[in-house]
Amino acid sequence: MANKKKTNIGGKLLLFVLELVVAVAILFFAAKFLPKDMTITSIGSEISQSLLITTPEPDPTPEATEIVSETPAPDPVILITPAATQPAAEEAGEVGLTGEEPTGSGAEEETDGESVTGTEPENSSGEGELLTEETTGEAASTEAEQNETIAEEQADLSGEEGQVIADASTETEQADPVSDEVVPTEAPVVPAPPTKEPELISTARTATITISAAGDCTLGGDAVNGGLRRFEKVFDEYGEEYFLQNVKAIFESDDLTIVNLEGALTGETARKDKQFSFKGDPRFGKILSSSSVEVVSIDNNHSQDYYSQGLADTKKTLDYLGIGYAGLGSVYTTMIDGINVGCLSYRVWDMDVDTMAAEIKALKEECELVIVSIHWGEEKVGKANATQIKLGHAAVDAGADLVLGHHPHVVGSIEVYNGKYIVYSLGNFCFGGNGNPADKDTFIFQQTFTLTEGEIAESEIKIIPCSVSSADDTNNYQPTPLPYHEGGKDIMKRIIKLSQQFESVPDWEAILADMEAEAVENK
Repeated sequence: MANKKKTNIGGKLLLFVLELVVAVAILFFAAKFLPKDMTITSIGSEISQSLLITTPEPDPTPEATEIVSETPAPDPVILITPAATQPAAEEAGEVGLTGEEPTGSGAEEETDGESVTGTEPENSSGEGELLTEETTGEAASTEAEQNETIAEEQADLSGEEGQVIADASTETEQADPVSDEVVPTEAPVVPAPPTKEPELISTARTATITISAAGDCTLGGDAVNGGLRRFEKVFDEYGEEYFLQNVKAIFESDDLTIVNLEGALTGETARKDKQFSFKGDPRFGKILSSSSVEVVSIDNNHSQDYYSQGLADTKKTLDYLGIGYAGLGSVYTTMIDGINVGCLSYRVWDMDVDTMAAEIKALKEECELVIVSIHWGEEKVGKANATQIKLGHAAVDAGADLVLGHHPHVVGSIEVYNGKYIVYSLGNFCFGGNGNPADKDTFIFQQTFTLTEGEIAESEIKIIPCSVSSADDTNNYQPTPLPYHEGGKDIMKRIIKLSQQFESVPDWEAILADMEAEAVENK
C-alpha cells in the first residue's frame, strides 16, 4: 500500500517535469516571435500564463508572413497630384509674363499654393484639383492591369525610399497613363503677343544755337565835346532799359548776343590826348545786362582811352554785371545746350596773324563753336580791303566758325568763305559818340547753327536792318529795327551791293524773299 503511494508520487513528479519542459520549450519558441521591445514584466506574465494554460503555438506559414509584410506600394499613376504639376505651372507663369504689364504691386497672386498668372484662367473654387483627382482615378482603374507589374516591383519600397520616388516625380516627371514609360512634363506653350517693329530713331546729340551780333556800342561819349554829358542826361531821365528796349526781344530770344564795347566804363579822369576819348559811367553797363547782351568785345582803339585804370575798371564793371568779354588777353567761353562756345577778339593795329591763328586753333580744340571779332578796316568805308580779307580768311582757316568785323562805323560787305560767314562791318549800334550821325544805317546779324555730335551740320542766317536811332533828326541812342518796306529793303540793297566784291556770298535772293514774306505776314 505504501509502495503504491510512492509510485503515484513519482509519476506525478515526472509528469510535472515533462510539463515544465514543454512549457519552457513553448516559451523559448514563442520568444522568437515576440516584439523586441517586450518588457520583463510582460515576459513573466506570459510564463505564468503558459504554466497555467497550455495553448498551441501559432504556426507561422509563408502565406501569413507574406500577408503581414505586404504593404501596398503607391500606384505610379496615383502620383499625379496637384503638387506634381506645380513646376509646370510656375514655368508657364514665367512665359506668360513676357510682354505683359504687371498689375497692382507687381506681386503674383497665390491660390492653393500655385502661382496664378495671366496665361491660365483663374479657378477660385478648386475645380482644377477635382479634375486632377478624377483623371487619376480613371487612369488607375483603366490601367490597373498594365500597372500591376510596377506595383509589385515597388511593393518592397517603403518609408524614405518611397518618399524619394514621390518627390522626384513631383519635381520633374509624371507617369504617362498610356505607357509604362516616364516622360518629362512640358509647360504649355503660350504664344507671345504680336509686337510692332521698333522704329529706328537717331540717338545722335543735336543742338541748335542762335548767335546775334551787333556793332559799336559807345555807352557814354567824349567828355570834352559834350557827348558824355548828353548821354548821361538821357540815362538819368529814362533809365538803363530805355536804350535797347526796341531790340531787347530779339536779344532775349537768341542764345548769345555779342556787341563791340567801344569805350571804357570808368570814373577815371586821366585821358589820352586824342581827338575822341570815349568813356561812360560804370552804371551804364546795366544797359547791356538789362537787355540780354551776354558778351562784348573790348579789343578796340577806344577801350584804353583812359589808360590801364580805365580798362581795369571796365573789366571790373563787366564782371560785376555778369557780362562776358573777349580781347586784350581775355578769352570768353560758355556752355549752351551742351555745346562749348568760345569768343576771341583782336584789333588789326597790334596783332600778329600767326598768333591769332594759333589761339583760334587752341580754342577750337576746346569749343565746338568759335566766334572771332576783329576791329579793322577804314572808317566810313564799307568795302573790305586786302588786310581785312587776309585776316578774315586766316581766322576761318584756323577754325573760326563766324568772323565779326567793326570799326568803320558803317555797314559793310558779307562774304561766305569755305562755308563760313565773314561780316566785315556791322556799323554803329547804340552809339554815344555822335549826337546826330548822317549815316544811321545798321543791322543785326543773326546766325543759327545746328550741331550734331558737336559738329556743325547746317546753319542759316538772318539779317535784321536797323537804325541807330528811333528818331530821324537826332540820335536818341535807341537802335530800332526797320520794316522791310520802310527802310529795311534799302539797307539790304546797300549790303548786297558792297558784297559784290566777293564771288561767294549769301543767298540774297532767298533772304530777300523771306524778308518780304515776313513783312506781308506782319501787316
